[in-house]
Amino acid sequence: GNTAFEAIRQLMGISTKKLYFGHCKLIVIGESLARSGIRELLDLPLRNHELRTTMDVVVARGCSGRDILLTKGLTTTIVSYRICDLLKTCEKFDGCAGRDKDYQIYDMLETQGLEITVPALERTQIDGEDMARLCGAGVFSGDRLVGWLTEKQAAQLSLLRGEYKTGLVTIESADSPFYNTSFEIYKAKTDTKLSRAPDGTVTAEVRVKLRVNVGETQSKTEFLDRAQTEKTAYALEKNVEHDLNHIADLAQHSYRCDIIGIGKRLKETDPAAWKALGPDWKTNFSKVRFHIRAEVVIISSGVSSVAD
Repeated sequence: GNTAFEAIRQLMGISTKKLYFGHCKLIVIGESLARSGIRELLDLPLRNHELRTTMDVVVARGCSGRDILLTKGLTTTIVSYRICDLLKTCEKFDGCAGRDKDYQIYDMLETQGLEITVPALERTQIDGEDMARLCGAGVFSGDRLVGWLTEKQAAQLSLLRGEYKTGLVTIESADSPFYNTSFEIYKAKTDTKLSRAPDGTVTAEVRVKLRVNVGETQSKTEFLDRAQTEKTAYALEKNVEHDLNHIADLAQHSYRCDIIGIGKRLKETDPAAWKALGPDWKTNFSKVRFHIRAEVVIISSGVSSVAD
């Protein structure tokens, strides 16, 4: 068919019955289709009463949507249901890219000063079986796919946006090179304030506050010692600042897409500035100056006393 709606209706010539879509929970978009544009595809559920507007949306990396749906479910035979559960779990416990419904993504496509990211899936083999695996997020310019974020980068973007819930971060131990320490992020808060210089340059002051637990350490750091704990927290702060600055640089200069939402925030807080900068925001976004500072509090080391 010339449209998705026409193609669905033409399927009746194969199934002999009108298809029922009330149970559908997921839209999987192949990479080639995502690179050509997804706006028309997402328009269908909003206009057709037979389709849900609350379906999850994912993009397939390196394959078609069909390839993803033909993989094997690890916990259920219905692959789409497994993927929805996977997105829900990873968003809650792994800090991955935001899980937006189709109507939310369409709304963001119409929002000035904000580009979208969509969770990405790829095919992988586990014990000889093809399965779908969450592999980060797709980056869109308008409604066209232009690149990818890794799982770690997608989580960092979520933190930079202020959408992070809980997850893990691992760094090299401050006092023991080649040994790692993993922290569970218990609570995260991101505050972003924008200011505009006389020359029109926008500055984003980003403050990230993290409360973390020590999940595992390979080093000999004594977390009951306040000095060592503060040294470790400082090392984690610098690691977070470096990672978030990298994401900002990636968005500004590699993809030239405001996936952080600085333009949207500027429009809300300073309409006059947006009126001047908005028409050429892709260029002006690349000139935004980010000042990112992280504050880490280690609230638990997992050890209540020194062993005898």
